[in-house]
Amino acid sequence: MDLICYNINVMKKGVLFSILFIIILGFAAYSNSFNGKFIWDDNALIRDNLYLRSWAGAARFFTKDTAAGGTDKLYPYRPIQMLSYAIDYSIWKLNTFGYHLVNVILHILVALSIYWLVGILFKDRLISFLTSVFFAVHPIHTEAVSYISGRADPLAALFMILCVIFYIKISDSKASYYLVPEVICYALALLSRENSLILPLLLLLYHYISGKRIRLKALTPILAITAIYIVIRFTVLKPPAGSLSAATLLQRLPGFFAALAQYLKLTAFPFDLHMEYGPALFSFSHPQVAAGIFLFTVMIASAIANAKNNKLIFFSISWFFITLLPQSNLYPVNAYMAEHWLYLPSMGLFLLFAGGMSRLFKIRELRISAAVFTAMLLGFYTYVTIGQNDYWREPIHFYERTIRFAPDSKSAYSNLAVLYNNMGRKDIAIALYSKALAIDPSAPAPCNNLAKILGEMGRKEDALALFKRAIARNPKYAIAHNNLGNLYSDMGRSDEAIKAYRKALEIDPDMALAYNNLANQYNALGRKAEALELYEKSIAIDPGFAIAYNNMASVYYDTGDKDKARAMLEKAISLDPNLATARKNLEKMDE
Repeated sequence: MDLICYNINVMKKGVLFSILFIIILGFAAYSNSFNGKFIWDDNALIRDNLYLRSWAGAARFFTKDTAAGGTDKLYPYRPIQMLSYAIDYSIWKLNTFGYHLVNVILHILVALSIYWLVGILFKDRLISFLTSVFFAVHPIHTEAVSYISGRADPLAALFMILCVIFYIKISDSKASYYLVPEVICYALALLSRENSLILPLLLLLYHYISGKRIRLKALTPILAITAIYIVIRFTVLKPPAGSLSAATLLQRLPGFFAALAQYLKLTAFPFDLHMEYGPALFSFSHPQVAAGIFLFTVMIASAIANAKNNKLIFFSISWFFITLLPQSNLYPVNAYMAEHWLYLPSMGLFLLFAGGMSRLFKIRELRISAAVFTAMLLGFYTYVTIGQNDYWREPIHFYERTIRFAPDSKSAYSNLAVLYNNMGRKDIAIALYSKALAIDPSAPAPCNNLAKILGEMGRKEDALALFKRAIARNPKYAIAHNNLGNLYSDMGRSDEAIKAYRKALEIDPDMALAYNNLANQYNALGRKAEALELYEKSIAIDPGFAIAYNNMASVYYDTGDKDKARAMLEKAISLDPNLATARKNLEKMDE
């Protein structure tokens, strides 16, 4: 009895040590990401997203696409990801430290859930430990962790793995109380990222390696939720096709093998990691495709050969390909590969590696060498991850480095141009937008943004042509309609400005900026009551819209209600103490 108690205590201490080590290692690898700024989609999802500023707005994430409330539309339906940002915003506002901290915590929780899952499946603490620690520190995950907008991957992975664990608990113990967390986790996974749809395949994989029969009580709710989600996703929400939608399956397929070769290379040798691999198409004769086909054949053959005698190898390879399936371009997506797409599939690769290393640890003569090699490899991956975090910290460095690896990325040029324009370097911004348009002459965003700069510089006809080009390419580009309205207003073409603002609001009824701009037109035309109503709509959408309060004050002042005018100006200043226009208006009232 004493011996049994001793073994249990040793086991508990071993588990506790493993958990603490995973946590410490995860923070060590990612702590230098905490001061990273908003980059790329972070601006649309968080910085410019009006819905994050109130809980009433956050509720709309369950009825609209990702980035609803921002100036861009990103189309995926991921309300849990957006709700997590709403929680962050309520705590941190726009302090990026908090958003990065949450990302790192989520990543560590995923690593811990992997430790739990692998331990349940293979009853080997060394294998589960090695799998989770390599997952925690590997540099391939920086795109999902150091990039705030990459949060959908850790969220979905966490809920998927927990769902699998609860499903196994039900299958093993027939305990019904695991059914509720199983269903909740699967629903949360689906609402975090679309790739969670492959979870039923992972459950079937578990049944194959465990030999346990399927319990309908556990599986039926999963299948029901899957069916409901698919119906809603492909009818009510209508997901748009990806960038490769014009290509046939046969044209897209080589890209999967090219990506496979690159994924395996980056896992073993994580150098030159970067954003933007793009919607490239490959031929079957491409060397990278040939390498991918060879590796695919070897991996599948190995899985089949070990299907009965080595369930760990079969499970690892099967997990890798099943979880990679949603990004394989069988259904067209927006690129042939992306590093964050390897987030969940990489567990299979690390499990395969851990299984091999555990064999070395079991050979007494090789145990020390295996431990030294493991420590060195973990140290190397941690060092590379710390270095890669720098890539995601400073926006200008990020875009310039991305362009070096992806010189055909019009988005990188355009985003870099925004930064230089905000710095007052319009000459550099114009050159960068021109490069983006050289890649894609009708790209809506560069057309719109370059038109704004040219309009501000007095080149109004050039700006007008670019706005019209952006709208011709994307007639539902609401911000371009709004900006066209601003240009018409500057040109004294009031009727056309009003028409443009109304078109923007027809496309996006929640665009506070367009309501404000339309109100300005009515105010200038003397239509004060209509202007006041529109300002109020603008503020209802964005309660923090200081300029709208200032503009509303002018209507109240002109109509003789100076008390309300003063109240509006004071509100504007309280929201934005640096709003000089409101301060000057208030000073005039006090004269």
